[in-house]
Amino acid sequence: MTFILHFVIILKSSILKNILKKLLKMLSNSLFFLIMLVSSSLSLSFAFSVINDECIETDLQAYRHSFLLSSDPSFFPIYSNYVFDPTLSFLTAPLENVTILIHGLSRDADRYFCQGMNASENQIIIVPYFPNRSLSLSEWNGKSDPDISTSPYWTESDWSEGGLDVQYGLSSFEILDELIEFLKGKNVKGKIVVAGFSAGGQFVQRYAWASDEGNDGSVRFFVSDPSSFLYFTKERPGEDCRELKSVAIEDCQSFETPNLNFETSLGLDASDCKKFNDYKYGLDKIDENNEYLLDAYKKATLITYSKKEILYVFGGDDVCNCVTKNYVNDPKVCYPLSPDQCLDTYPNGVNNAMETECRAMLEGSNRLQRGLNYMAYLKFLCGKNFVVNYAVVSGMGHDSSKYFGSDFFKKYGFSRGEIISGICTLALD
Repeated sequence: MTFILHFVIILKSSILKNILKKLLKMLSNSLFFLIMLVSSSLSLSFAFSVINDECIETDLQAYRHSFLLSSDPSFFPIYSNYVFDPTLSFLTAPLENVTILIHGLSRDADRYFCQGMNASENQIIIVPYFPNRSLSLSEWNGKSDPDISTSPYWTESDWSEGGLDVQYGLSSFEILDELIEFLKGKNVKGKIVVAGFSAGGQFVQRYAWASDEGNDGSVRFFVSDPSSFLYFTKERPGEDCRELKSVAIEDCQSFETPNLNFETSLGLDASDCKKFNDYKYGLDKIDENNEYLLDAYKKATLITYSKKEILYVFGGDDVCNCVTKNYVNDPKVCYPLSPDQCLDTYPNGVNNAMETECRAMLEGSNRLQRGLNYMAYLKFLCGKNFVVNYAVVSGMGHDSSKYFGSDFFKKYGFSRGEIISGICTLALD
C-alpha cells in the first residue's frame, strides 16, 4: 500500500512537472509574441527617439552613441536619435528617412545634431563626430567595456578630405562607408542622405568622388558652402570668374591652366600656387600611405562622380573674404556685428576660417563664387546640357541652420524629392 501510494505521488509529481513545463512554454511564447507586438508598434520609441521640444546642445548625453568598428576593437562617436545598441536589435524596425550630417571645421557635432533635429520631422538624424583627441567609451557616453579600445582621432583638419586617423590609420571616408553599410543592413527604406556644410561640405564632395557608396543610387549627397572643391583636371576658373569683391557670377565661361607667374604677382604665395593641383584641390600627390584614397584614384572618375545624386546649396550672402588684400567686402553683409569687424564665417563662427591660400583662391575669391564656378566647371567638362542640381539660398550667409532649414534641403534632403539626373557626355583625355 505504501509502495502504491509512493508511486502515485511520483506519478502525480511527474504530471505536475509536465503541466508546469507546458505552462512555462506557453508563457514564454506569449511573452515572445508580446515583445514582438510591442517592438513592432513601439520600436521607434526605443530605437528611434524623437526630440519633441527644441533640441538643446548642452543636454545631449542620451543621444551620444558608440558605433563599433569592425577593423579594430574600437568605437566611433556619433550623435543620433537612433539607438546603436546590439541588445536592442530585436526592437529595431526597418529604418526610414536616414539623414547623416557632417559637421564643420569646429567639429561641433552637437550643434549640427540639434540643427538637423529642429529643422526636420520624423527623421533619423546621425552626426558622426571626428574628434581631435582619443576618447574612451566611458568618457563619451558613460558606458564601459574593457574589450573596446579608444576612438580614432584626427589632430588636423584632414578628416575633411579622407585623411588617416592618428591612432589606427583609418580613413575618415572608410569609417563612413562602414556606418552606411551597417545602416543598409537594417533594411533602410528610401535613400540615405549624407549632407555636409563648410568643412563638412568639403568632406561630402570628396567622399562622393572617392566612395563606392551612391553608385547604385541608394545614397544622395548634399554639399554646401565648402571653402574648396576637388577638381578633376588642371583647369581652373579664369580671372574674370574670380574678382576680388563680394559678387558672384553664374555660368563662368573661361577655364584654363593657371598662369602661376601672374597669380604670384597678385601677392599669392608662390610655393602654395605650385601645389594648386595637389589633393585635396586636385588629384596630384595623394598621400602614399592612404590606401583608401589611392584605391579611389585608380577607379573613381568624373563619370562615376557625375552619375551620383549630388546636390549643392550655396548661401547667397556667403561672399565675404576678410583676409585677402584688396578684396572689396560688402559692408551690409560682411560686417554683421560691428563696422570695424569683417567676418567671413558668420554666423557659424566669428573667426575668419575661409581658405584664402593660392590653391583655394584659384577656384574663386569667396565661397559662393567658388560654388558657382564649380557648377560651371562640371558643365565645362560634361557638356552644356549636363544637369547640375543646385540652389542659391537668398539671405543665407555662412549659416548651417539656414541650410538645413531651406526649402531646397527640406524638399530634396529630408523629403527625398525626385531630381533630374545628369548625364556626362564628354570624356576626359
